[in-house]
Amino acid sequence: MARLGPLVLLFGLLSRCGGGGLSSATVHITPLPAHRMPARHVTLRPGEHRTFGPGVLRPGDVVTCFVSGGTVRLRVPNRPNGNWSVGKRVATAGGQGGELQLRSTPDGSATATCRR
Repeated sequence: MARLGPLVLLFGLLSRCGGGGLSSATVHITPLPAHRMPARHVTLRPGEHRTFGPGVLRPGDVVTCFVSGGTVRLRVPNRPNGNWSVGKRVATAGGQGGELQLRSTPDGSATATCRR
């Protein structure tokens, strides 16, 4: 219900302009770019390797890897050419920890690997 508020306000304003109401108004809706969409979350277990089809992971999505003693999180980068590779390592007391790697592939898919 809260999401309808701005639309109701917009249509109320449009109905007052131009004298003809909505019939004389043109509304253009532009989709948000991929990096502005709400982030989705993917979780991997230690030792898990996953491949995501082209377009499944969008820029800004969060991939999380739960490893002993810590959590590793990475956001999918917004790179115009589609070629990217990011990684992050976490070390904890006692030598435990883990690593998360995200990579794009030439066909547009992406791989994620969670290591101890």
